[in-house]
Amino acid sequence: MKSVKNWVFFQRGGIDVWNSDLRVDGGAACFSSRVIASIKRMEDLLNKYPVAHPQDESVTDLRDKIEV
Repeated sequence: MKSVKNWVFFQRGGIDVWNSDLRVDGGAACFSSRVIASIKRMEDLLNKYPVAHPQDESVTDLRDKIEV
């Protein structure tokens, strides 16, 4: 269970860094709309990830989507 939480925190940290960069003046201008949409999509998937039930089969599918 601890490794799953570490994985989620690692992914969350990456999303937080990207979002911080986008908030900086002109940051959004440096990234294409496709990259911005991918960051948002990954954030949405990560928010849906239930840390409490990492062995659930649907959770495994969700994790695979996030890692791609």
